[in-house]
Amino acid sequence: MTLADPYDLVATECCAGHAAAIARFWQQFTAAADALDRGFSAGEVAGSLDVMAELQAVHPDLMWEFGPSDRGHALCITAEWRDALRPLARAVLAAAPDLPRWRFSDARGAAGAAGVAELFEARAQEPLQINAMQAVAGRDGRIGLDVMGQGAEDRLSVQAQVLAEIVLGEAACRDWVGQVTLRSGPGLLARLSGRRPVFDAATFVAGFAAVRAQMRDALPGPLAQHDPDASPIGLMRIKAMREGSARPDLVTFSTASDTYATAALDGRGFASCNHSRHGEFFAFLRVPHDGTPPLATDVGARAEIEAALHRVLSQAGIGGLVAAGHGTAAVYLDFGMTDLRRGLELLARSFAPRPWAQRATIHFLEAGLSAQPISLIAPQRVMQ
Repeated sequence: MTLADPYDLVATECCAGHAAAIARFWQQFTAAADALDRGFSAGEVAGSLDVMAELQAVHPDLMWEFGPSDRGHALCITAEWRDALRPLARAVLAAAPDLPRWRFSDARGAAGAAGVAELFEARAQEPLQINAMQAVAGRDGRIGLDVMGQGAEDRLSVQAQVLAEIVLGEAACRDWVGQVTLRSGPGLLARLSGRRPVFDAATFVAGFAAVRAQMRDALPGPLAQHDPDASPIGLMRIKAMREGSARPDLVTFSTASDTYATAALDGRGFASCNHSRHGEFFAFLRVPHDGTPPLATDVGARAEIEAALHRVLSQAGIGGLVAAGHGTAAVYLDFGMTDLRRGLELLARSFAPRPWAQRATIHFLEAGLSAQPISLIAPQRVMQ
């Protein structure tokens, strides 16, 4: 199987326990596909709920939605904002049959600029109260949303997320949309005049695309061409990591990119495309030391591993080192790579003779994956 991104890797390995339920769902769907095609073509939706009931046996929190596609009809099976379920949604998609007149996906597509208010009301079950939304570059590599509209602050924040997903598509929202900030503006005037807000979707989409292009243009060159020794490195001292972090013992962190550090250390909602325009996916290697020398006390011992890791990936032309950290229980080496399968195999082969290799793990930073470590010496095994 081709690994398009880390979700493919984790989906292949960690979702084996769901394989029977996934197979039953697709068997039922295949049997009903022609009837659904005829019904949707005639404007009828009867029977779709019965067909999709089998998906509940895969996981009750997976969501689904039918729609049109270039082949005829589309079925999206999505984890929505439940990042931990994204590998499972990908596993369902990977098992999908090739059926005439059907296209399957694990993320909703963009709806376009026409009829946005009606689409929003149908999905959110409430009227749209936002009349302006602007994209702004964020400190963590994501794009913030400055929002103006009517209504309570918490509702407008939720509405902004739903609205962005409709006009940008679910994948773009997952990967790019960051903090929502409410701004004062014409919402008050619209409320006083009794008018419903009018949201200009086309202007927002164009502005979002411009900000994203500007941010990507500012990203560095390929990691394989990067010389870690020639870059100014900033040392951060960590007071405390957030609860649930995959590296809770971290004390210091060194990297040339404050933007990367902000996103990688927070860990929630990390997307590699915010930090690379060359198709690199980011992960960290965790090497436990349990407080014993030399790794626990000698920064030089960690530096030797850093150099070896960068050399392995950069000489292969597929990636390199991006950051490193020291913790009370382990050292952490952050890296990026374009070819996931080859990169993992190279690291496993290179580091297997090391005394710490048996206990070392690789954690992809992509949202929902850092808590699912992969064995360094057996990268085909996702550890539960």
